[in-house]
Amino acid sequence: MIRAQGLDRVRPAHNAGDLLQSVERMGMIQIDTLSVVNRSHYFVLWSRHGSYPIDWLDTLLTTGDVFECWTHEACMAPRSWFPYHRRLIAEGARSTKVRWARAYLDQHQRAAEAMLVHLQQRGGVRTDSFVRPAGLRGEWWDWSHEKQLLEALFACGDVMIARRDGFRRVYARTDAVRPDWDEADMPSAEETATYQIRSTARKLAVVHPRWLGDYYRMQTTLHRHLDTLCARNELVPVTIEGLAGEAYMDATVAASLPARIRKPTHTTLLSPFDPLVWDRKRALDVFGFDYRIECYTPAHKRTYGYFTLPILHEDAIIGRVDCKVERRAGVFGIRALHFEDGYMLDAETAIRLAQMFKACADWHGARVIDAPGVGTDENGMCMRTALTTVLP
Repeated sequence: MIRAQGLDRVRPAHNAGDLLQSVERMGMIQIDTLSVVNRSHYFVLWSRHGSYPIDWLDTLLTTGDVFECWTHEACMAPRSWFPYHRRLIAEGARSTKVRWARAYLDQHQRAAEAMLVHLQQRGGVRTDSFVRPAGLRGEWWDWSHEKQLLEALFACGDVMIARRDGFRRVYARTDAVRPDWDEADMPSAEETATYQIRSTARKLAVVHPRWLGDYYRMQTTLHRHLDTLCARNELVPVTIEGLAGEAYMDATVAASLPARIRKPTHTTLLSPFDPLVWDRKRALDVFGFDYRIECYTPAHKRTYGYFTLPILHEDAIIGRVDCKVERRAGVFGIRALHFEDGYMLDAETAIRLAQMFKACADWHGARVIDAPGVGTDENGMCMRTALTTVLP
């Protein structure tokens, strides 16, 4: 699974095309607004490539090599996913989001039509292009009426994200962003479901039915498709030690497996929304890693910290760290560091962790690492020694 996700070794990115290969390998990267470190869609790629200019990913969006969509959650996905995405919109997948969007557009039909005409005339708009009367608040999350219209049109497929200015979305009509697209090219619902299942099996290398629906947030009866794919020899039934029930591998993945898989050599931090750990049940099944984000938990009730990043070391998740970058001050802060129960840090691993923290700080443009949270137990003292050794 680590190898399939591109986390078995560091793969330096030499251009935006290298990032695109990773997006295609994962199938999608989740977007999130939290920015205590670089936002998740950038961070997921750093975990695999190390330092790279974050505007490379923005360029892929502008050129259309990736596009934004509701898939696992709000995501960027490669162009190859677009036909299947259109089918899911047509089928009303992600029903809660689509139900809201369609109801809102039905309620504001004239305004929606006017917005589409406005987009046709302007080419693309940001929500701050619209002026609201002083003190007027939106109806949802303090969104303006225009923001809600654009988000509803986006959810229903009439609008796409043409690019981002910073983190601000620039909305444009779908027929302007993808003038080459013909709805007649849309795959069937059956083709889309089987694609999602095979794709999930490839992205994870091995998949148990209890994990299967999460990756693409499938809302369909899975077992019928599993039986069909096995009968066509496109999926291979396997067992996972310690996990009851049958699991599956994609047949092409199974056929290409070497006799011995090399042990991963990579040490890195993971975003909470990295595909390796975004399914918390799967993270527990595979890694024994019981994980949740505590940023929405009151501070006095947190166990590990505001926004903890899992620490992947070779073939294990060995702990989690709560980091925050003070960008103006140029400081990378380690506010809390927790290793898994029973894990004993050795000097060599501590040096690798210290080098990894420095590399992450450098990528954020932080000149200083402030590490008050590494602890004073045996692991903490070992980590302090390593940081002293590695840092100038």
